Amino acid sequence: MALDLQIRWIRIRTGDGWQAPYDLDAPVVAIVGEVDTGKSSLLECIAYTLGRDIPEFRGAVDHHLREVEVGVRFPQGTYVLRRARSTGGHVEVLDEAGTPQGRYPIRSKDAQPTISEWILTELDLVESFTSVRLKRARPLDFAESLLPYCYLTQPDIDRHVVREPKDDNERLTVLKLLLNLTTGEYERLTGEIHENDLEIKRLLKRADTITDFLGESQATDRAAVADEIAQLKGALVAAEAAHAAATASARGASEFAETSRERVNAARRIVGQAESTLDKARRKQERLLDRIEEAEQGLAALNQLEARSPDDRPDLALAHSACTACHADLSERSVAPGTCYQCGSPLAGHEQIIQRKHLNQTRQQAIAELDSATQAFKEAEAEANRKRGELKRLAEQLDGQTYDSVTPYVDAIATSSAEVAGLHARLEALGRLQHAHDRLTEQYEQIDTLKARQEQRREQLELLRGDVKDVAEVADDITRIFRQIVKSIALPHATGRARIDPQTLLPLVDDQTFTQRGGGARSAVSIAYSLALLTYTLEMATVSLPSLLIIDSPQKNFGSNKNDKQLAHRVYDRFLDLMEERQEWGSGGRFARRYQLIIVDNDIHQDIAKRIKLHRFTREQGFIRDLVDPHGPAEVEQLSFEDVDEGTG
Repeated sequence: MALDLQIRWIRIRTGDGWQAPYDLDAPVVAIVGEVDTGKSSLLECIAYTLGRDIPEFRGAVDHHLREVEVGVRFPQGTYVLRRARSTGGHVEVLDEAGTPQGRYPIRSKDAQPTISEWILTELDLVESFTSVRLKRARPLDFAESLLPYCYLTQPDIDRHVVREPKDDNERLTVLKLLLNLTTGEYERLTGEIHENDLEIKRLLKRADTITDFLGESQATDRAAVADEIAQLKGALVAAEAAHAAATASARGASEFAETSRERVNAARRIVGQAESTLDKARRKQERLLDRIEEAEQGLAALNQLEARSPDDRPDLALAHSACTACHADLSERSVAPGTCYQCGSPLAGHEQIIQRKHLNQTRQQAIAELDSATQAFKEAEAEANRKRGELKRLAEQLDGQTYDSVTPYVDAIATSSAEVAGLHARLEALGRLQHAHDRLTEQYEQIDTLKARQEQRREQLELLRGDVKDVAEVADDITRIFRQIVKSIALPHATGRARIDPQTLLPLVDDQTFTQRGGGARSAVSIAYSLALLTYTLEMATVSLPSLLIIDSPQKNFGSNKNDKQLAHRVYDRFLDLMEERQEWGSGGRFARRYQLIIVDNDIHQDIAKRIKLHRFTREQGFIRDLVDPHGPAEVEQLSFEDVDEGTG
């Protein structure tokens, strides 16, 4: 059974508060009126509450609109969707009594369900939609993926069918889900098969490239590499044995010189001790020289500071005869020579005498110690030179003893070492080739495993095919309805050969695609196609396409001459006839509440207006009611109706 999705009413809030709602609760509703009265804006407000982003509304609506509230009937009941422009990132949902049910973001945030997921849940489509992933892992949603089937915008009605060509894969996937030509699980599995086929193709191409490279030469062949590795390992064992023998022979030939070697080592230790003693003597001599130099620099500084003789004592007088603290008599106090009567500090010239005496003492003591230190340094230096000479003599004696005995083995050791190193390098290179062959084998095994899993997926896919309808059968059924509509509206320049392509599920008239037709005929084909889908939806219990169709200003795309207007009239009239042919009498009244068609146009034929719910907007009273000056001051020159683009109204 078709999914219930009808718009019951809409109301908006401006800066002056909430306005009275527009009643849309009828199977067929028409919003008619002159250009620039807000007809298209009403539809945009509906789409806005259903989660579609509207960056800028039209004309006065963009200036005055603050908030939108829409009553929407879903299969399980009616809810109120409210979206404010100040907080446009969320949609608030209330039940019919006004009790809040949740506040849902437009885009996914912090794992919170979006308004799209909430709507799809109400339509029982969330599981199938969320199981499908498009390119770049983007999920299907309501506003961008499903709503285009329910809402034909005026700018797009003659440009494409439902979605733009760049979104054709998504359009087809969504339609197959809605027509039960596929399932979410089927699409998920199909996507996995496609992705794994690409992965297998990529791995095979890479493996085959490596295989071709390794097979180009006998030297890189797997069996040849294994044979050469075995031969080289045997040669390596022999080379290492030869190297060990040559090294042992050289070591045995030089054992007789072990006593001389021990003497050389002992001499090296003695030389080290002598050089340590020499170093200590050198450091002591340098410290004494530094002390003498520092003392002489201090004495030179004192000579510069002494500007007068120490005996040149100034005349002093008591500033206070009594202590300012305890009032004791100061005139009888004894004062040391060279110090102040008042504070006892040394007078100018006298403090240098003490320092000079100390520096002279330090200098004389260092000079006395320097002679002894210099003599010790010379003796340590002579001793170190003697020990170095002894060490040199012993080392030359050892070299002479070992040269003749070890020399015959030096070449053998060098040759065997080079052979061992070369064998290791070659084995390492062959090991890398062998590892490449091993990895290649693993990669082919991985490819075989992926292929086996692909076969399992394809078997599972075949089982799932039984749960879906045959696309050719569905295309034939929709073709039957589409052909009736095209014939009944007497589409200009068409022979009546109309059908639905089972591959694309798009309309063909006289085997011409949508874009090959022109002007008003193209718009008529688009509307006829959407009416055919809606009609098929109402006939089939298994179809999940919502029973809502909103068409914005098709007559403008048809044209303004008499024949074009008659074409628009025939389109509306034929649809109403189709609905009446399929009406269900009962509690639902004349029209069973299973579908809704909302039409926006400049005008509509009186015969049609009598059969539907009608809202008429005027220049003075448009979508936003009671605007003081909705179209600007009277003295501003206005465009004629013929010059105004319907897309702005």
